[in-house]
Parts: sequence; C-alpha cells; structure tokens
Amino acid sequence: MQPFRRGTVHHARLTVRGSLAVLAATAALIAPTLLTPPASAADAPATAYRNTLNNSGGPKPMPTNAPEGAAERPVTMDVGISSEDLERVRNGQRPKGTLATQPLRTLGETVPAETFTEAAAAARAQLRMRYEARAADDVPPSSRPPAEIKDTPNAELLKECFDGKADSDYGNYVNRYTYCQSRKMTIRFFEISPNKPPKYHATTRFVYELFAQGDNKNRHIRVFGRMKPGSADYDWPWYDDLLQTPKIIKMTMTGECDAPERECSGLSGSPSLPFGSWNSNRTWFAFDIADSSGSAGTAQGRDKISFKRWYLGFSAKGEGYETMLPGRSSAPLMRCDSGQYFSPAQKNACVFPGSLPILNYYATPGSPTEQVGKHIADAQYTPDTTYPRTAPAGTPNPRAKRIPGAYFNAPLHRITEADPEWKTNNAHKNAACKDRGDYKGMGLPTEKQPKSGQQCDEYPFRTTLEGAASKDWDFSVRAVDRSDNASAGSRLKLYVLHERILRWDAGLADPQRSNDAYWVNIRYSTR
Repeated sequence: MQPFRRGTVHHARLTVRGSLAVLAATAALIAPTLLTPPASAADAPATAYRNTLNNSGGPKPMPTNAPEGAAERPVTMDVGISSEDLERVRNGQRPKGTLATQPLRTLGETVPAETFTEAAAAARAQLRMRYEARAADDVPPSSRPPAEIKDTPNAELLKECFDGKADSDYGNYVNRYTYCQSRKMTIRFFEISPNKPPKYHATTRFVYELFAQGDNKNRHIRVFGRMKPGSADYDWPWYDDLLQTPKIIKMTMTGECDAPERECSGLSGSPSLPFGSWNSNRTWFAFDIADSSGSAGTAQGRDKISFKRWYLGFSAKGEGYETMLPGRSSAPLMRCDSGQYFSPAQKNACVFPGSLPILNYYATPGSPTEQVGKHIADAQYTPDTTYPRTAPAGTPNPRAKRIPGAYFNAPLHRITEADPEWKTNNAHKNAACKDRGDYKGMGLPTEKQPKSGQQCDEYPFRTTLEGAASKDWDFSVRAVDRSDNASAGSRLKLYVLHERILRWDAGLADPQRSNDAYWVNIRYSTR
C-alpha cells in the first residue's frame, strides 16, 4: 500500500464529492444502522457530555488514577463532531467546525497530584511491582555510563529497551537513565447533538512508542515519541473511508509535565500530522522536559530532590472533529537532584526511579570479583556461617545474624567519607578482622586473617548506612585477594556514579522511603 499523502487525498476528495450527490440518499438511509452504538449507550441518560461519554459505547477507559503497574489499562482519547457537521460530511459538504461542548479534563488534570513523600513512596512501590514481575534470576545488567542525549534516540539502547517488556503500562527500564514504552491508543469518535447523549460513531487504534533518556548534567530529560509505523487501524463507516476522513484528521503529540509551569515544563514543539502521515512516518519527535524545582525553592533536602511525573499527550482535530478528552501515555516518575559530590560536570541530573537499582557481582570461576561475590552471597544467605560470630567459640549463639542488601531484602543506603558512619564502619570492620575489642573471640581467627597479598573485605560495604557499625544490622568480614577486593571496590564506585545513587539524607521527610536505596545481586553466570 502506498503511503498516505495529504495532497493526493485532497484531490481524491474533490473527485469523490461529485459522485457523492448520487450516493447521499443511500448513505443517509444506511448511516443510522452503521452508527447505532452498542446497547450500553441506549440506556445512557440524557445528561451532559461530561457524565455520559464513557457510557456511550466503544472502548471504555479505566480511571486515570489506576495503579501505574496495571499492565492492561487501556489508553484512550475521545473526539467529537457535531451532528450538523456529520450530516454535511455524509452529503459531501465541507464541515464548518460547529461543535460546541464542554471539554473534559485537561491533560494535567488527569495526573494525580502528589506530595514529595507520596511520590517517593510511589517510586518505591514501582520497584516492588517491578521485582515481583521478574524471575528471581532476571536482574538488570551491569551499570554503564549514561548515553549522551542527541537529536535522535541512541540506537543501541533503543533496540535493547524495546526488546524488553515495553508493551505495558509500566514500560521498560534499561537503567536509571533509559526508559521506553509501547502501548495501544484507542480513539473513540462520537456524534454530539444538543440535549442528547453522545452517539458512538467510529474508532481509530494505533500503537504509540516513546523512548526517554535522563540527563546526567542538567535537571532535564528528553522524550522521543512517534506512532509505530503501520500500526493504525480504522474502524469507520464506509462513507468515511471513501472520503479518507480517518486518515486526514490531524493528531498532535506533546511532551508534558504534571507540575506547575515554574517547576517543570515541556520545552519543545507540538508536531501535528494527519493520521495517515503519522502511520507512514518513522521519524522520532523529541520533547524536552525540564525541572526547575531547585531554583523555585520547592525541592527537598541537601541535594534539592524533586519527583515529577511526565507523559506524552495526544489530541486530534480536523474535518469537523474536536478533541473532547485528550489522551496521554502513562505518567512515569522522574527524579531530579543537584547532588554536588559527583564529578564537576555532573552536579545536576534527572533519572527514572522506577528502574531497579541492583549492583551485580560475579562469583563465576575466574571472575575478577569471584571471592568477593562468594563472600557477599554467604553473608546474605548463610550469615551465621560468617565472621564475626554473635558469641565466642563454644558458646551458643544468642540469635541469628541479620545482614541486609540481598535482592529485594532490606536495601542498602549510600554514605561517603563526609558522613560520620564511614569512620565508625571502618573501625568496627578492623576490630572484627583482627579479632580484638568488642569482637574479641568472635572475629576472624588468626588462621583466617589476611595474609600477604590479601585484604579484609566487609559486607555490607563501608560506604553504606547499614555497614559494620549499624545498630540494626549485622555484618561479615573475610580475607580475599587484594586484586579481587580492588576490582569489587571499583565496580561499586562506578555503579553509584552511573546509576546516580544519592547519599543518605536524614533530613528528608520519611527518610527510609525518600532516600535512594540499592540492592546487591550475585551472579554465577555471565549470561
């Protein structure tokens, strides 16, 4: 099939209009049958459009506050045409755009308002949902540097993301800087008459695709959107198909933010194309969404953290039709901050907190982190076999050891040398490694202490709030090769940089849920 060209269709319309004079009477007789809505509309009360549209037939949307993880939530948009204009179209006449009705909610009003703590809790709930939807050994790949944001999507990340589970309300995350989604959009067209309930007229369906990249230098993300080429499907009466009406109505796409203009806003244009052109166009349209909460004074904590929801917006207009209820994609969260302890060029950033933050270590034979990986696995899953013990040798253990950080057990929280816990963690680790002080008789026995070429490895890491000095958690120490420990330490440093893991901030509201957290997973295969 040849791609749709607007000029060609207009010429076809002029040709067809002459013959429609013969067909008009037939169309008028057949149309009432074609336009009869499903039975549910027959019982709809004669109330205002705002209250009756969703009872008027055609696909029905779920409430806009449905859980973000509801994979089957339909994405809908409602478009209307006045009965007078529809009659003009049936008779081969140009519509006048006489539709006059009360529009439904704006795009922004379809996104629930959230406080900082509610958004942080929602981000944590997304992680829980993401975890429960994955197999136990199916974890994100190792971290990597964020890809540079360009005018077109990163081809490698684009393929990787859409090869995953992008076709759900949750979408798919490659890492905390890369997100994508592919969903079917259903557009319901209605005939609007004064003092009558809307009458279902037709449906257009298509698949939208969005790809988003976070920025590791600015409080900004770039969102790319398009209609998936060849995905449009038109369920319209025959005379509309004859006039090419479904294909020449224009659809507009926008990049939107749910926050007030002074805090967060879409900065790019709003491409508007006929449906037929969208359907044959492989171009990705870019939308920039910037957060200014830091300068507006509404960001939270030491690192000026803010959570915002964003989405692609859709509207349609033309041939007498007007958008009644705009459509939108799901509204994922972005988390922006101004952490000043990253590299000088990375003091501002926006990431996608719905991505599972998991640090992978490999315990496969010959892996540069094999010994550390095995140590962490023992600490996480058989903690009572590790040192320090909870009682001296020959004395029954008073309790079982509890060590956090396993894949979706209690998480870990980052600290740095600027935090007092860093030094106390180091002191407790050294005492346990040398079997002295509070750990005398319970730390590493002499024969298990580090020899030449070895170092004492600790888990949870010294750079975590849950480290050796924690009053709430236990820890483990073990002698490992110096090279193994160095490789594991480098991997940890790169991970918190690439995934933008923020330092613990006790001053945040509800700090346990508002602070960044991460988990550690041990792989026994490089696949």
